[in-house]
Amino acid sequence: MITPEGTQQFFEDIGVSLESTMPIIIGFFSLTEWMNGLRELRVDSINKFKDILPNLQNMVQIDNEFKKLYLFSFGFAKTAGQKSMDVETATALWQILLQDKYPHISSFLEFLQEVKPVKVINKDQWSNILEFVKTVPVDLSTYDDSSSWPVLLDDYVAWKRGK
Repeated sequence: MITPEGTQQFFEDIGVSLESTMPIIIGFFSLTEWMNGLRELRVDSINKFKDILPNLQNMVQIDNEFKKLYLFSFGFAKTAGQKSMDVETATALWQILLQDKYPHISSFLEFLQEVKPVKVINKDQWSNILEFVKTVPVDLSTYDDSSSWPVLLDDYVAWKRGK
């Protein structure tokens, strides 16, 4: 098992920011997948690993793979033994994973900071945020108040419409 210090050093060695998606992408692989993948790719040095980084990044741009990565990141980031993650951690992950892709995220994060409706994000809220930002336009024109979105999203929509 690699220590947090070892992980930080590894990412420094390959030139990857800890505030990018790459640490999550790399953490997405099990040890067996990691070892088999590196063996298959004939990666046995830091330089060879650097060469495959664009391929890893491109892999998760595929919608289904991105969704898997996004859902994986909940378990990756939450505190062990807990069923939710603190809102600060969720906010940081949304900024890394979604902010550049989906325009809702900036105003949703503003809502979380201003209104402070929750202290933790549960798995249902986490997964529904992705579905929401992918399917509901920024003008909220297709948002259906009677559908089964989490209350957090209903509150966000009410807040945004009231602005």
